[in-house]
Amino acid sequence: QAVKQVIASAFSGRNISYRLHAGLDPLEYDLAILCLEMVEAESSGTLFTRDPNDPDSGRMLISAVFGLGELAVSGSGSADIYRPHRFGEAEILTSIASKEQRLVMQADGGTVVEQLPAQMHSQSVLSFQQLSELVQAGIAIERKFGNPQDIEWAYDGQGRLVILQSRPFRMA
Repeated sequence: QAVKQVIASAFSGRNISYRLHAGLDPLEYDLAILCLEMVEAESSGTLFTRDPNDPDSGRMLISAVFGLGELAVSGSGSADIYRPHRFGEAEILTSIASKEQRLVMQADGGTVVEQLPAQMHSQSVLSFQQLSELVQAGIAIERKFGNPQDIEWAYDGQGRLVILQSRPFRMA
């Protein structure tokens, strides 16, 4: 069923419109389907190893939400924003969002949006230790690939950092 949904999505109005506006033949494309184990995330988000708003500042940009990262990646949910210095030479600039919901896995498959308890609305998603670990991971990944990276990450229920994907980040 999931494979059928992915194939059908190639013919959605949004995808066809994108291909037409990009000058691509809407019926000529490559399609790849990956099957991955889902991470039951306590928190997740994105990490740019160079702040896209100020690439020469020496800072990274991290967005974080409780639960699965789709709310952070899509921009449809409120996310905490952290701007740590790449080498810990300055304070972490932080903007804690008011968060009312999170996306979580369902036991029988799929995901569901649930309301956060009131005490979590203004709580920081990440601890100082987690921020430090993310910065170190971002630097290591950037060094491995030789250029700035756009990284998606999650912390699972055991507090382990899981790197979900990393791709080159091309700054304008």
